Amino acid sequence: MLSPLLIALDLCTKILSLVIIVIYEKYKKMLLYIITTMVLSIEKKLLFIYN
Repeated sequence: MLSPLLIALDLCTKILSLVIIVIYEKYKKMLLYIITTMVLSIEKKLLFIYN
């Protein structure tokens, strides 16, 4: 038999992963925009340094 602590821990991890998935799905476009702008700005800085 599983201990109540393990059951509670398993439940918490499942809830946490669901919350993370929901947040990711909600802010996916914004995250993609932020990541692409960061990558582009880094590329511009690198090009500026090497030229």
